[in-house]
Amino acid sequence: MEANKQQGNENRLGGAVNRRVASVLYRIKECQPEFDPTSFIGYFLEHKGFSPKQLLLIYSRIEKFEIEYQAEDFKMILRKNEHKEQLAEMKLPVIKKLSKFMSPEQRKTYNDFIGKYTI
Repeated sequence: MEANKQQGNENRLGGAVNRRVASVLYRIKECQPEFDPTSFIGYFLEHKGFSPKQLLLIYSRIEKFEIEYQAEDFKMILRKNEHKEQLAEMKLPVIKKLSKFMSPEQRKTYNDFIGKYTI
């Protein structure tokens, strides 16, 4: 019985995160009508996070339009070498901005993969 209750709470939390992420993406669209949030939402729902390039685009719009958001909702995924390479192509100041979306383990993965900087 307790396990079912816990799973129900996790499902609601996941739904709340999904709604908050979608809300931020639609706020970006309100400020920049040519922005299409649907592909971002689909990717987020499928992968439970965003690639580094996607996060960079989203975060730059969040900053530009001063949209409120919860950083912990916008998770960076670094599962594939492609994602790691996207991060490796970015300059250190950009990576430091995006590091708020990375877990401690991802920061370590980045440092191991790049080997130049510590974020």
